[in-house]
Amino acid sequence: MDLLYIDDDLDDLEFFADAVKTIDPNCSCILTTNGEEGLSMLATMKPDFIFLDMNMPRLDGRKILKAIRENRLYDRIKVCIYSTSITSSESEVYKKIGANYCIKKPSSFEELKRVLRKTFELDEGSLTHTGGRQRVNNLRSSS
Repeated sequence: MDLLYIDDDLDDLEFFADAVKTIDPNCSCILTTNGEEGLSMLATMKPDFIFLDMNMPRLDGRKILKAIRENRLYDRIKVCIYSTSITSSESEVYKKIGANYCIKKPSSFEELKRVLRKTFELDEGSLTHTGGRQRVNNLRSSS
């Protein structure tokens, strides 16, 4: 399984990558700190899931989600809004734009692993493992 996680918070990126590695050591997890880079990565990779923070400078998560859903090449990619605060009305808006899931960032490592397992299980029938080892990009600042 291949994941792309776009978030401007380095601590959240590392926390997420550690949880993914614990759940599935064979999962490929690519991390980036800005939306422009995340969108450009889609030219060379087609992840199974994109986890997307909403509150980022320059290109926010909503604009990234719209850009992903406007391109038919990305129709099969599951997009998970993964943000610190998500109200039920915001969740409905994001789903109308094209988000498959909306997840409020858990505060504990165990809760994050539980939420990720549940998310992956919901799509278990449509995902296949690509094999290989955990792959995490060097984290780049968005400067």
